[in-house]
Amino acid sequence: MLLPRAELITSDPLVSWMSAVSRFIADAALIGMVGALVLCLVLPNHDGVLTSLQRRWLARARNASVALWLATVLIALATTAEVMGSSLAQTLGQPEYLVSLLTQTTLGKSLALQVVVGALLAAVVVLPRTPMAVLLLLLGPICIIVARASTGHSGNSDWHMAAVEAWSLHIIAVTTWVGSVAAAAWH
Repeated sequence: MLLPRAELITSDPLVSWMSAVSRFIADAALIGMVGALVLCLVLPNHDGVLTSLQRRWLARARNASVALWLATVLIALATTAEVMGSSLAQTLGQPEYLVSLLTQTTLGKSLALQVVVGALLAAVVVLPRTPMAVLLLLLGPICIIVARASTGHSGNSDWHMAAVEAWSLHIIAVTTWVGSVAAAAWH
């Protein structure tokens, strides 16, 4: 007796395309935001107060954080559509799919955290007036990087957690380096 062949339900090509493009934009925006913040920190300030040049770099960091936030929202929508095997229109028409993913899965909770942190960064990144406040802003991108590194595969062993921590540190270092070089080259 032949068993029926299992078929993988795939979402439409628009969802796959949107997922890839939004992930690229999110990564580029995260790198750009970190680079702008680091450059803002290393530029000379005026007796502990940010100069107009540093504030322009904060504005660039805000633009990157808005792009990061929007791209992360699109990633959450595309991921939901991919998991449900539905189109983007179906996913938008049934928001309970998105709510279910964001509240009941590890990946969804990570995406929800990234969306919230991204929105907060977009709202406050232009507010700092001192280098110390800019340094504190870097905790937001670090939080997003750690959230990304901690999802995507399963396991609860001590070795798994050590790998996640090492991966997070590596991504933080690479993001800071590449972003700083890109911002310095632009400057």
